[in-house]
Amino acid sequence: MKKIFLYLSLLLLTLGITLGSFSSITYATGADFSVAPILPDNQVGDASYFDILVAPGETYPLNLQVRNQSDQVKTLHIALNPARTNLYGQLDYQNKTANKLSGPNLPDLLTGKEEVRLEPNETKIITYQLTLPKEAFSGVLIGAFVIQDTTKKAETDGIKNQFVYQIGLKVREETAKAKAKLTFTNLRIKDEQLYIDVKNNSAGNLSQVAFSGTLSGEMSDQFSQKLSLVPYSKATLILPFTKLQAGDYQLKLNVATSETHYQKNFRLVEQDGQLHLKSKVTPILIASLLLVGLLIGGSIFIFFWQRQKKEA
Repeated sequence: MKKIFLYLSLLLLTLGITLGSFSSITYATGADFSVAPILPDNQVGDASYFDILVAPGETYPLNLQVRNQSDQVKTLHIALNPARTNLYGQLDYQNKTANKLSGPNLPDLLTGKEEVRLEPNETKIITYQLTLPKEAFSGVLIGAFVIQDTTKKAETDGIKNQFVYQIGLKVREETAKAKAKLTFTNLRIKDEQLYIDVKNNSAGNLSQVAFSGTLSGEMSDQFSQKLSLVPYSKATLILPFTKLQAGDYQLKLNVATSETHYQKNFRLVEQDGQLHLKSKVTPILIASLLLVGLLIGGSIFIFFWQRQKKEA
């Protein structure tokens, strides 16, 4: 029974971390410590996580209240991780490496303790300093404080009972919202699963917007899910089409609110028991290539004809 309880606790914790864009505190049944943000005066709106308005070159304190609710000494590890878009289009904060295209990296702007020791039933206020670069940035910087109990414990029934909290952090220098501008590139297949890269080259923040796709041709399939992507970042997405087989296809992708549409014709060819993707040559592409060839050939002909005419 105890083993089942631990499994359920870890499952609830994982769901709390991976679902949703932000959460003030991720609660886990059985956790014997707590963490809460102390919201500052430059807080924007009524969010329960850090959502602060800042100015270039300034330094701002960020305070976390941590409490040991057990009768044992406890060690907590606290890290600020950047937001990343995972294969399924959702933000997660479990990777320390950002996938930004440009602009400041949020963890690089923060200084403070990474390890905190708490005596039994002790409460502490931990202060971090957020220093903004002198050069202004557009859009928002998004990440989360990830707090984990690293106290060494004996394993119970083969499971190490660890709990993790996350507290969101959103930093911006202006309240105006820009529209996200996305581009899709590098459609490919691996292990009979389609992948595509997506880039947000704008200051617009994409949060839980409708993302849909339609596949037609040798077989038909479609999907609809939510997509989140922070400003000036890139990600690789898995396209959840199943039972792919060799043949000709057309892929259409649509992202609501961003005016982003993607269409590509391609062919899947089976070689050595694996599917390989090849771009499909369409009549429009053939006509375009012929037109370009005629224009280049005509330009060369006119050039040499005029040259010979002058020499005559």
